[in-house]
Amino acid sequence: MLPEARALWFTPASLPDSCTPVFQALMSSGQIKVEDIWTRIRLALEENQTGVATHANRYLPSLEALNSTELNNAAKNPQRYLETLKRKIKTRSDREIVLFALLRLLRNDTNPAYVQWLKVKDQLTASDRLQRSSNQTGCIARYGRNNLSNFISGS
Repeated sequence: MLPEARALWFTPASLPDSCTPVFQALMSSGQIKVEDIWTRIRLALEENQTGVATHANRYLPSLEALNSTELNNAAKNPQRYLETLKRKIKTRSDREIVLFALLRLLRNDTNPAYVQWLKVKDQLTASDRLQRSSNQTGCIARYGRNNLSNFISGS
């Protein structure tokens, strides 16, 4: 039963409240770790499920958690959020929110997304860039190979 419950954790969709005690037990026993929480947050943000990401966020240690105000700003207007990003991307929370904003922007217009990518790509980790690469197929299918060729290559 617990392996199936752990697999449910990685669902980017909202789950019934009855799952919460099971997930808490998995966390208490170390079967769901901090990295697993971040994985669920990223999966949820990739599907534009900010509520799911916010819910999972509450399980992170407070010093590592997503900044809710920044997440809301990125969700409301990703272009403005990225343009006004004055501070360096320092934390995992910063990186996840920037990647979320880039993805939201990419869904609407590839050119501004590419411009913003060029501004932030060197502040992201290799893992963040690999995660972006793993999503190439979906991006190409949604947005067209020609528009994304430079964006995907990270040029």
